[in-house]
Amino acid sequence: MVTPAEFVKAAEEFLEKVKIALTLRAPFLLPLFRRIPVAVCPQLRTMAVTDTGILLIGLEILYKSFGELFEDVNHELVHVILGHHIRGKTKKHEGVWNVAADCPDNEFLKACGFRVKNAVTAETISRLLKEGGIDIPPDEIRKYSAETIYRLLLRAGYPKKGMPCAKPVGVPIPIGAPEKGGGARQCPGAGQHVSVTIEPGQIPCTLEDALTEKPKSGQPVHLDLWFVQGGDPKFWEAMNERDERERFKKFQEWARRAMDEVMAFARRAGTGPLGALRMLMELVLKPKLSWADKLAGLVSHHFGSMRTVNPYKPHRRYPHFPAYRRRGIKVWALVDTSGSIGEKELLQALSEIYGIASECGGTIIVVPWDADVYEAMEVTDPEQVAFEVAKKMKGGGGTVIKPVLKWLVERLGETDLVVIFTDGFIFDLDDKPDPETVSLLKRILGTCTNSPVFVTWEKKPKALPNGFVVYHVGVNVPESPEALVPA
Repeated sequence: MVTPAEFVKAAEEFLEKVKIALTLRAPFLLPLFRRIPVAVCPQLRTMAVTDTGILLIGLEILYKSFGELFEDVNHELVHVILGHHIRGKTKKHEGVWNVAADCPDNEFLKACGFRVKNAVTAETISRLLKEGGIDIPPDEIRKYSAETIYRLLLRAGYPKKGMPCAKPVGVPIPIGAPEKGGGARQCPGAGQHVSVTIEPGQIPCTLEDALTEKPKSGQPVHLDLWFVQGGDPKFWEAMNERDERERFKKFQEWARRAMDEVMAFARRAGTGPLGALRMLMELVLKPKLSWADKLAGLVSHHFGSMRTVNPYKPHRRYPHFPAYRRRGIKVWALVDTSGSIGEKELLQALSEIYGIASECGGTIIVVPWDADVYEAMEVTDPEQVAFEVAKKMKGGGGTVIKPVLKWLVERLGETDLVVIFTDGFIFDLDDKPDPETVSLLKRILGTCTNSPVFVTWEKKPKALPNGFVVYHVGVNVPESPEALVPA
């Protein structure tokens, strides 16, 4: 019989090995792991994640190999990173949600270079859907969020016999619940012991499967948690917010701050698989506009010439047809960085540029401007938006668009696309519009065969000529669990 002290000591030694292994194999995940609360629970067989983001370690730590346990830890860590522990709260079928959430989780780990043995992957979901009469190839499923996979599995008739078992995600354990009349309790620190009781009728089936002993009918479940890592107080504060909408908002803010450290750590370490980093960046860079659809419409004059048949590759969705090869276009992204633009607006502009870079297949020239024109940056890969463009954005002065327009028209090509990002409060286009500024905008309309785009956070300037496609976009605040983080 293992004593609690021996169990805790084994978990502490295990965590140190995990940190060393992450440093060697995936250093960009280490800062995130350090922010997550970790506790051991002798009543659990396997690992699990609570709805407040606590990683629970069960008795398997005493008899499984480190390699197997390391894979399990990474699996649960990614669930927390992608917000699966809170996004699943509204889902009726826990088992189906756990399987759906496992797919993007394991695809993420594959992109990191980890082995995912006997795990739910895109191939698994494709097979399950096919058995339910829905034929979707794995490559297409890799693009889907956990919510989309969940809905498809329900449509295919799940839960039913033959569905894989998945470890619990988002187990509702009443620790850290707000005190009456106050905020959330303080985050438990390393070495602290907490006893939790879950009443009958509130025990989720996924937790029952993970317990060392099946609870008797009508009896509560008692759990003992010994914390071996306290985690980030800001994370704990977000997870214990009583208002659901505010909770999602705070989680996203925490994720953005954490990602700053992740990106810096990845650059210092010199490693970080691009596929995994792209998925991590989407926690921060989340475009509001669907640029695949927008670009198809905006460049309609030349869209036929942008897509040519590739006779050496079959179409992804219709294999009996040849695939298309896209010819890229040049996009000029003029970003207002004046004093009226805040951090959220600038982040949203970068998010939209990230969305364009992911779809256009060509080159994006990002040009920050206020009353001056700053260094133009060439983007040919979406990752450059986070690693290079974000740290070079300059500004803070007045909002006068004429200098950047004069700079642009000398370089503009006939088939180029111009996208202007601003809050719309532009001095030379408002109450007393400058004729030369208006003339430069009309010159852009006359030069480019593609309709120029005006993306605004607040308003459309009075003197903006007809012919610009205007999109009103709010700053990136999640509206629902499904809008929180793309998986």
